[in-house]
Amino acid sequence: METLEIRNMNEQEFLEFFEGLFDGLNEAIDMSTEFRYMDEWSSLTGLAFMTDMAEKYSKNFTVSEMKNAETIGDLYNIYQSK
Repeated sequence: METLEIRNMNEQEFLEFFEGLFDGLNEAIDMSTEFRYMDEWSSLTGLAFMTDMAEKYSKNFTVSEMKNAETIGDLYNIYQSK
């Protein structure tokens, strides 16, 4: 898979990326959304997030980072720090 050279997604682009992990999202999300409480969230979604970040954006998230993040904004801040 080709790696995209997007180093600095803005918040809106990150939200769109996050929404793209789901076949159908039944709720509105924003940076304050606690993603683990979303009906559609599962451990497989978390793995898909980590894989897509690594393959498409060269951003490697650790399991520890995922466990410590509570909101989509937390994930975005981790993304920005890499």
